[in-house]
Amino acid sequence: THALTLGVDLAVKNGQSSVDPMPMLAEAMKKYGKTGANDLIELIKMYDTHFQNSPHTSGRWEEWKDIVDLNDLFKEHKPVVSHGTFLDQRFINYLSNNLAKLGEIHWRKFEELISECFSQSGYKVELGAGTNDDGVDVRVWNDSAQTHPEFIIQCKRYNKSKIDKVTIKGLYADVLEAKATTGLLVTTSAGQEREWLTFIH
Repeated sequence: THALTLGVDLAVKNGQSSVDPMPMLAEAMKKYGKTGANDLIELIKMYDTHFQNSPHTSGRWEEWKDIVDLNDLFKEHKPVVSHGTFLDQRFINYLSNNLAKLGEIHWRKFEELISECFSQSGYKVELGAGTNDDGVDVRVWNDSAQTHPEFIIQCKRYNKSKIDKVTIKGLYADVLEAKATTGLLVTTSAGQEREWLTFIH
């Protein structure tokens, strides 16, 4: 922690966008040998992943080269993926700090958000067409070699509406037809659906 703090301070002072790990590794090697250095490398990887994926980390900073219109998150669907695969990272940063706005975003942006979450977690993701997709919004595989989807996902972005039993039954049928391992219903709705199945396996 001491070395990391010094490394961050030095990077900021020198106008660098990354921390040089060599001083930390040298100290770990000196005190704990090769095992200590290897453990530190794993710890650095873990911190780096956390910094890259969480907008709440104090050690994270980003320099955006272009501007994104926040209205695109709420109004008519316009694909914006300058910094992401399905949904721009800046929208994700905004939503993570304004959770109450999640139910107000465009329904297609909600599907893109769920797709982006799985994509950033290393899964192969196929986002449905949005219309005429037979009720399957997102298909997810562990890897490209997997024949049947690991997850079939139905996204419901509601303000106040509750999920009905027909939606649950439809998801179950989709899971069986796709021979998927698991069905997920992802919703912004708060209410009775929490008393039902949150996933179908």
